Amino acid sequence: MLVVRRPDRSEPRGDYAAADARGRAEATAAVVRARELGIKPRTTLWYDLEGGFDVTDEDCRRSALRFLSGWTEALHDLRYRSGVYSSISAGIHTLDNADNLSPGSYQMPDQVWFAWDNNRANVDVDQRWVRTDSWEGERVHQYQLHTDAAYGGVALTIDRNFLELDGGSQAPRTLLACGRTDLDLRSYPRLRTGRRGDAVEALQCLLRKHAGYRSRLDGRYDAQVARAVRKFQRRHDLRQSGRTDPATWTALFAQGSKPLVKVGSSGDAALRLERSLRAAGFGSVKVTGVVTDRTTRAVARYQRRVGLDPTGVVTTDTWKALQTGARRPASRSGFHLPRRRAGV
Repeated sequence: MLVVRRPDRSEPRGDYAAADARGRAEATAAVVRARELGIKPRTTLWYDLEGGFDVTDEDCRRSALRFLSGWTEALHDLRYRSGVYSSISAGIHTLDNADNLSPGSYQMPDQVWFAWDNNRANVDVDQRWVRTDSWEGERVHQYQLHTDAAYGGVALTIDRNFLELDGGSQAPRTLLACGRTDLDLRSYPRLRTGRRGDAVEALQCLLRKHAGYRSRLDGRYDAQVARAVRKFQRRHDLRQSGRTDPATWTALFAQGSKPLVKVGSSGDAALRLERSLRAAGFGSVKVTGVVTDRTTRAVARYQRRVGLDPTGVVTTDTWKALQTGARRPASRSGFHLPRRRAGV
């Protein structure tokens, strides 16, 4: 995301053609900078319209509208999307009001980011300023301003935002895996040779993905399944028993890339996180493919269990803990592993 800020008035009174030209010039300069930073086309570039903007001054208002219209049109010509940040009662209200009273006169941005310090983490708008269907699914709400917070022990003063862009977080179309297998069980029992049932079939599906298991998904825990489990356990520094315990379930579900995951994240990483947490004993987590506040509370409890900073945000260290089935704090050399049982 690239944000351009120009707090001064965009153009002198009445010079709307110049305002349009300046908006286009700002967009062109923003795209040049975005490309230098590796920000790809179809990304939204944001213009921050703040200080000096007077909605009661007609020339100022029309100048700002023409400027933002030029900004949006130029971005579209250059294959980027347009975003505008402003107060909900100033810049965003002015845009929506112009689109309502004079549709087509100005090119509207694709997304809006509105400041409204009402302490509500949502993207709801007030019809005094913005119509309820305007930019629906394409809004960012700055709902807390100048808030004290600490992350990783560092004290900061931040603004908090809630996002719903591109329609919001989208859940996967199906939760089934390996074509037809349901991985989302009420619990993940300890399994060993001779066991049968849905849990074994779910295990076989996971082993097919992560341990080279090639036999049928028939729900039978036979010698081939045990060998695949042992192979997976050896690769991931788990106890090599050939039996499936909570640590093995957790590690199997968590395998894959290690992206940052937080509230609102969706897709494969969200599914892996939710399932691995359930396997680790956090049954309150619901598997939907969209990370919720409930999920992040479970993440924080898991982080506290394994000795990590309980932020509720999943970073590389949390993925590492899940992918090794960690159940207690790490030692200096890495995460503690489940204790070996005598005779195993």
